[in-house]
Amino acid sequence: MKYIRLLGIALLVGVLYMLSTYVVLGAGGLSVAMATTTIPDIDELQKIIYSGTVVDQVVTDSELMDQFLESTEVENDQTTGGYYIKRAHIIGLPGGSGARTEGDYIPEADSAKFINSIIYLRKYHATVGPVTGDVMRRIKNDIGAFQDYMEKAMPMALERLTNTLDIDYLGYGASIRSRAVGTPSLVSANLYDLEIDSAMGLASYDDAWIQHLVNERLVFSSTPAGSVFRAGAALGRSARVEAIIQPTTAAPGGKLRLYMDSTLASVIADNDYIFPGDASGASAQASGVDRALQGLMAAVDDSSVLTSYLGVDRSDPVNSSFCGLVVDGAESPFDGALSEDLLDFVDAQARRINAARVDLIVTSIDGARAYWKSLRGDRVFNDPQSLTGGKVPLKIRLGDRVLELKEARKLPPQVTFGLSKGVFTRHHLGQFVWDDITGSIWNRVVDAIGRKDEFFGTGVMYEQLSCKNPMKNWRIKGLVRA
Repeated sequence: MKYIRLLGIALLVGVLYMLSTYVVLGAGGLSVAMATTTIPDIDELQKIIYSGTVVDQVVTDSELMDQFLESTEVENDQTTGGYYIKRAHIIGLPGGSGARTEGDYIPEADSAKFINSIIYLRKYHATVGPVTGDVMRRIKNDIGAFQDYMEKAMPMALERLTNTLDIDYLGYGASIRSRAVGTPSLVSANLYDLEIDSAMGLASYDDAWIQHLVNERLVFSSTPAGSVFRAGAALGRSARVEAIIQPTTAAPGGKLRLYMDSTLASVIADNDYIFPGDASGASAQASGVDRALQGLMAAVDDSSVLTSYLGVDRSDPVNSSFCGLVVDGAESPFDGALSEDLLDFVDAQARRINAARVDLIVTSIDGARAYWKSLRGDRVFNDPQSLTGGKVPLKIRLGDRVLELKEARKLPPQVTFGLSKGVFTRHHLGQFVWDDITGSIWNRVVDAIGRKDEFFGTGVMYEQLSCKNPMKNWRIKGLVRA
């Protein structure tokens, strides 16, 4: 992995530096002295070794981030304190044209029609620790211990960050993971089972359990904006996921086994929206403004999920070009099965209506399985001597294009996207940066009582996805599990 290789190089340089010798001329002739290892030597390692590598690793490991163009041309809006990009989208072509006879007046020209959008970057944190003071003192004075700790801690922190970004790149900015079905049922002291459904908070979307991670913290609200959160007592307003129980006939959306206090469990209600969050904050909206980035579900929509996109009201027919094509795959003759016929039909509709020619298809694992099943009937084997089952990465020919079907594990089985990658831009501000304002990435843990003999590290990255021409994309909804 990139950051581990960089770690090895940094450690090697540090060791060589500390083991380097220098020549001292004394009365007895030449003598050799060893350089002294000091705290600043280790601090430098702690400050810089992961700078610039975390974001590369996240992009490489993510299911979608590497598919989109990048832009770092970001302005700072002093009035809101946020980073943003301004765009002007042409929705009406300028000029005029027409057929005329000799001596006729030439066609009159009209000005272009524009839509202006503002794209705000969203801030993501990754945190490692806390570690006790005893552990910190050991790793600050032992390069081997520091390396061992960081090699274990950092991949886990990156995995948590990548999981969050994968979900948000598919979502629509609200950062809802699922909804509660009924109320929590007591398993044992402070352990409760809660059935869930509605992946991403959208009704009838399955695989809600895949939106969650073991050991993540969750908060609950009766509103999709997360305007007010359910409150607990001694253990706070958040619940920690102890286990994820996969779907059954009785609980098709799956269940979460949660560690929380009885006060919080008693106020969680049926249909509550579930967000990532803890006692300090949550990923839900802040006064109606998304904290999370707006992903594919926001960009490729006809206003049924998100009315306003990048500040443009898509429910207004004047702005219809800011809508993606949405086709219900549950209608006859497709009946919810992702097949070659359905993909060909939707692509033809997109070309006919919006002159769209997509170059990437993003589907769920179930969607890929359904598409594979639709192709298997075409295979013919003449006197096979041996056979190997299974499937290679799936592709489809749509006219003069051959497109790959990219599987996204976090995508609900009801949805498949057709994307024109050239109309998307991944915006980010520089690189992932560890907060080392104290001189190291490590900060002391402080609570209401005072400072503790514990330390943690945190870093930040700014990220957003935007689509300058949503009509060049399509989405199939209403698909059924293969």
